Amino acid sequence: MSIFDTSPPLINKDILFKWIYKNYDFLDSNIINSIKLNSERDYNLKITTNNNKNFVIKISNPYENINTLTLQDSMLEYLSNSSVSKYIPIISHKDIKKFTDLKNRECFVRILSFLKGDIFAHHQGNDQLCKNLSIFLGNLSKSLLNFDHSAAHRKFIWNSINIEWIEEDLEIFPEKIKRNLIKKVIKSYLKYVKPKLSNIRYSVIHGDANNYNILCSKNKIVGLLDYGDSIYAPTICELTVALAYALMNTDDIIQKCNYMVKSYHSIFQLNKDEIELIMILIMTRLSITVTMASKQKLKYPDNEYLSISENDAWDLLFKFDNIIYSDFTNNLLNVCNYEK
Repeated sequence: MSIFDTSPPLINKDILFKWIYKNYDFLDSNIINSIKLNSERDYNLKITTNNNKNFVIKISNPYENINTLTLQDSMLEYLSNSSVSKYIPIISHKDIKKFTDLKNRECFVRILSFLKGDIFAHHQGNDQLCKNLSIFLGNLSKSLLNFDHSAAHRKFIWNSINIEWIEEDLEIFPEKIKRNLIKKVIKSYLKYVKPKLSNIRYSVIHGDANNYNILCSKNKIVGLLDYGDSIYAPTICELTVALAYALMNTDDIIQKCNYMVKSYHSIFQLNKDEIELIMILIMTRLSITVTMASKQKLKYPDNEYLSISENDAWDLLFKFDNIIYSDFTNNLLNVCNYEK
């Protein structure tokens, strides 16, 4: 069993609030409003207190490893002293506690500050906002370059360089054209990415800067949510994961990718090998997205959030399939002032 095979915590709010009042002094009988937030595998609840403060109660999947949660807290604490500190949730709990859900399963509980902002997905057609996202991610990569944690060095299904497992699940797609496309992505990964993995930088990355984990206000990025996919991986994956979602519903993906890569590169300079991996790493992330969406919605058909990006991911994958890798990559090298 894993966190992806286990249903999220089943919670009764009244029981939860009584437990919270008993275990957290700063929330003693103060909750006046609560809203359940979307989550792939956990139970997240926004609460408002009678002094108008907002927090997020994060109740982890019963199969979540405590070490993964300490990684998240360590990462948040580390980033609180970095150039991106104002975009990061503040840890409100003193330690990680256990709560028993309605299925009698023990779940770890953490409490973070609530970040205000609009969901990036509703504004990703804004070019300036996308440039600012890349600048933010460049600063995030720079901030995390020297951070490490033992729990980040784990095998993880969402890791963009952990794609070969998908081949075992191809039959989940009834359409042959989709199966063949995923096969092509895997072949491209083996040809273009795998041989270069020893030539690029690695670090702990957030790993899930999708369009529903980024908060914005007007043309500015104001927050980054959900650190549950943090992992030690190629640093460039911080950018390519974001690109996989930011390029959705975009007419000219080449132009948009150009200015987003250029903006990231202006803050966190990429080497040639990293740039040469960008297109295929975007496609590997999209392949994982559509595969996981298909698998998870079979298990949890009532959770629409699990497949919220599925159709857009397929559309973008097919767009990339019509682009010549060498042309796309040479264009990016030129944008970043490298010779072809």
